Amino acid sequence: METQEAKIHYKVKVSSVPKSRLRGGTTIIKLTGENINEYPGILKNCIDRFNSEVDWDGMWTVEEAEERLSSNHIAFVLIDSTDTILSFVWFTENYLYNAFSHSDRASGDTVKFIKRSCSQLDSSIKEIKLYCDDWNVKAQQMFKKVGFERYTPFI
Repeated sequence: METQEAKIHYKVKVSSVPKSRLRGGTTIIKLTGENINEYPGILKNCIDRFNSEVDWDGMWTVEEAEERLSSNHIAFVLIDSTDTILSFVWFTENYLYNAFSHSDRASGDTVKFIKRSCSQLDSSIKEIKLYCDDWNVKAQQMFKKVGFERYTPFI
């Protein structure tokens, strides 16, 4: 019998996410269905960076990512001055998902990246929600540093 992982839910008001500057030499790319062709190979590079550290059967493919983007999902990618991918995160409307940061990022990069990504969403989005698996304590700690607070969703 398989054990079911518990989901821990978080939310934050966009207006309460503190402003943050990225570390020098890093840049955020906002990927949409309209601009993805300006960044050839970036989705494959995200997948490769993820797979270099994590063995997960649910990892999305380039085709799935392109479908997400064509369905108005947005991805933010943090790169350094050599175009090495340090982090990425996905959003669909006010839902944050599939966040990842490579271990070779600098301390503090992930929190600054998530803060900046939240601030670059459409201004109509007032609150962001997400969930973490209960075992993913590092992600939970990071989201708390961004300003997310735990809540219990109505089911």
